[in-house]
Amino acid sequence: GQTVNILSLFLSFYAFPRLIKYYGLAFTIRIFPTVLLVVTLSAFVLFPENLYFLFVSLSICKALTYSVHDPSEEVLYMPTSDDAKFRAKFWIDVVGQRIAKAVGSAINNYAGNVENIVKYGSLPSV
Repeated sequence: GQTVNILSLFLSFYAFPRLIKYYGLAFTIRIFPTVLLVVTLSAFVLFPENLYFLFVSLSICKALTYSVHDPSEEVLYMPTSDDAKFRAKFWIDVVGQRIAKAVGSAINNYAGNVENIVKYGSLPSV
């Protein structure tokens, strides 16, 4: 979970704005399906039964989903100027989702057992 969150934060902060700016939305929205196809073929043909490859590739795919594909898809539905879209998208995705998930993961790690997760996990919602 934390590997995906850190990679997603990095991609959201550095990759997504540059991809949109230099290559456009049409190219950016095609990155995830292309990577998914390459990973799937590689997993079956080049690296069968390799758990390390699967872990790394699934982490990359999830991070791409959170940081590049989903924001690109959501930009299609935003009726504002391009500049406002990209600035707002970054803060919503990075601050709102990634950091909140990282805090939740840290609370779960700190709690240690189910009773403490229920006890401490409800504090952020108060």
